[in-house]
Amino acid sequence: MKRLLAICAAVGLIVTACGVIPGTGSGLKIGIVTDIGQLEDKSFNEFSWKGVQDGASAIGAPKPVAIVTKDIADYKQNIQQLVDQKYDVIFTVGFLIGTDTLAAAKANPGIQFYGVDQFVADPAPANYQGLTTSRVTRTVRSRSSRPSRSPSTTSRTSTRLTRARPRPRR
Repeated sequence: MKRLLAICAAVGLIVTACGVIPGTGSGLKIGIVTDIGQLEDKSFNEFSWKGVQDGASAIGAPKPVAIVTKDIADYKQNIQQLVDQKYDVIFTVGFLIGTDTLAAAKANPGIQFYGVDQFVADPAPANYQGLTTSRVTRTVRSRSSRPSRSPSTTSRTSTRLTRARPRPRR
């Protein structure tokens, strides 16, 4: 659940950061193509849609449009519908739609694409960014002063939002 809330917040922040001063209004057309299923799935589709709505509202953009995918074969045509209608920002949801999102981003460099739960490998077009959550686990071990005891382990897991691009090697 925390993972999904993080994605919702991230999507909202990204839409908000599209270069408009809050309160001044925006003509940005923002759309989202969901993974197969429905908007009210209590998962990525629902929380991504909520984030897009919140972000659009924060920048004064018109109400965003959602296209709900019924079949995997519809991904490409659903993205193309938003491209044909001249949307400025298009979100796609789910890792399976990533290939079609990448193809659309390459073919339409004037449109900003964001893929929720999509890893985008380099070289990626500048107009396509993936949004994922990654688990960062830190384990802190402390040894007891008595050698007969085994080390105790405390584990803390936190979820943080990352931009889904590989880190450059140093």
